[in-house]
Amino acid sequence: DRRVRSVSIAVDGTGQVEIADDGPGCSAVPDERGTTALGVLTSRLFGGWGGLRWWPGGLPWPCVNALSTRFEVESHHEGRLARTAYEHGHLVDPPAIVGGTSRSGLRVRFQADPAIFTTPALDLPHLESRLRDLAWLAPLLEVRWQGKSLPGRGGLPTLVSANGAKDLVHATHVSERFHIDLAFGWSDDGAPPVGSSFRGFAPDRDRVAEAGLWDGLLAAARRDRPALSESLVRELLSPGLRFAIHANHEPDGCAGRNQLIERRLIAKLTRDRLCYAGRLGHFGLRRRLESASARP
Repeated sequence: DRRVRSVSIAVDGTGQVEIADDGPGCSAVPDERGTTALGVLTSRLFGGWGGLRWWPGGLPWPCVNALSTRFEVESHHEGRLARTAYEHGHLVDPPAIVGGTSRSGLRVRFQADPAIFTTPALDLPHLESRLRDLAWLAPLLEVRWQGKSLPGRGGLPTLVSANGAKDLVHATHVSERFHIDLAFGWSDDGAPPVGSSFRGFAPDRDRVAEAGLWDGLLAAARRDRPALSESLVRELLSPGLRFAIHANHEPDGCAGRNQLIERRLIAKLTRDRLCYAGRLGHFGLRRRLESASARP
């Protein structure tokens, strides 16, 4: 099973989007019922196959198909080149093998339907920002935007370092249901906190992961000074804080419970790395906390 190692995204002057990967591609050979995997992928919900069957944090292909003036897919799979196309969600070119190929992968082109979208123009800065997030969250995947490779090698620790943090703390938790990647540190500039957190490949809009980070910082600060208030700990530890958190868990219909578990896991990772590795003094945080004792 060949994995995707590279994905490229480009938008031309007319607003047409092209996405290509180097994954296994998708078969256009009909089965005994005359159905092709490529046809299922492009027209049926939950018909995933191959590489780019889902765009992280976005819509499955049949939805994009229905919302586009034209939707084209080119597949390189097991030595066969296949194509299919739709217009306004209707099939105009059925999946067909059109030649041979020496590579593998998928290429998709589509353009938003102005009859559906009142403002079909894409927000390119926002799109680039999301792709940069993806590059950091999937450091083994090369992400190219408008022909240029986006930084992402090294994952979250490199991202936090790029934001000015020094002497990073990096911790991970991997279990059957939860996967958490956490990196944080402090810069010397004393600027307000800068960080990002994600659930899956989408921003953590509920900020559960960030709340877990602060729970862990509070627990570490109170280890020797249990009387410290949360507001004072935030005041002391906020300057220069840099962080990035990626949390993922298997969906089971219990979102509230999973978020609570996620928050507790992140808090424990944070506390343990600061307390049991002696990092409070290393970051100069102990000195900040000690300054609190001089306050009335």
